[in-house]
Amino acid sequence: MAASIGLAAPHPHGPTIGPAKAAVVAPDTIELDGAKVRLLGVSLALSERPCPDYGSAATCAAGAVWELEHIILDHDVTCRLVGGADERPRAGVCEVRYDACYGVSCKPYWRDLSEELIEAGVVIQNRDESAGRYDATEEAARRGATGLWRQIPPSRE
Repeated sequence: MAASIGLAAPHPHGPTIGPAKAAVVAPDTIELDGAKVRLLGVSLALSERPCPDYGSAATCAAGAVWELEHIILDHDVTCRLVGGADERPRAGVCEVRYDACYGVSCKPYWRDLSEELIEAGVVIQNRDESAGRYDATEEAARRGATGLWRQIPPSRE
């Protein structure tokens, strides 16, 4: 289950941007309301590995761009910024809004973009930033041999 933006973040947080439509700038960065925001808690350390889920020649970096584009398409995104205002791009905990509709009633719910990318296996968790927040998600992707985990044997811990 995705973390809610209302849960305590592993770091002090600053202002919130959005909700608004976002654009993908890089495999771990979006632009929202004119500000570039790097997704907190993910690492592109293994992003040049092949990700066969996205085509025979695709890297996980390309997979991350594809995933982000499709996740945010036509949905509002909100980012809670962390770190200093002098960082460029600023890091943030970003979430996408979906609507769950049953009959004539719809209720919004939010999904953490970092967790979505980790779940797809196109990035790994940056534990220095996430404080282990995505451990279960990363382990599930590893066990499911999703994305880059097709190339890396499951953990034997």
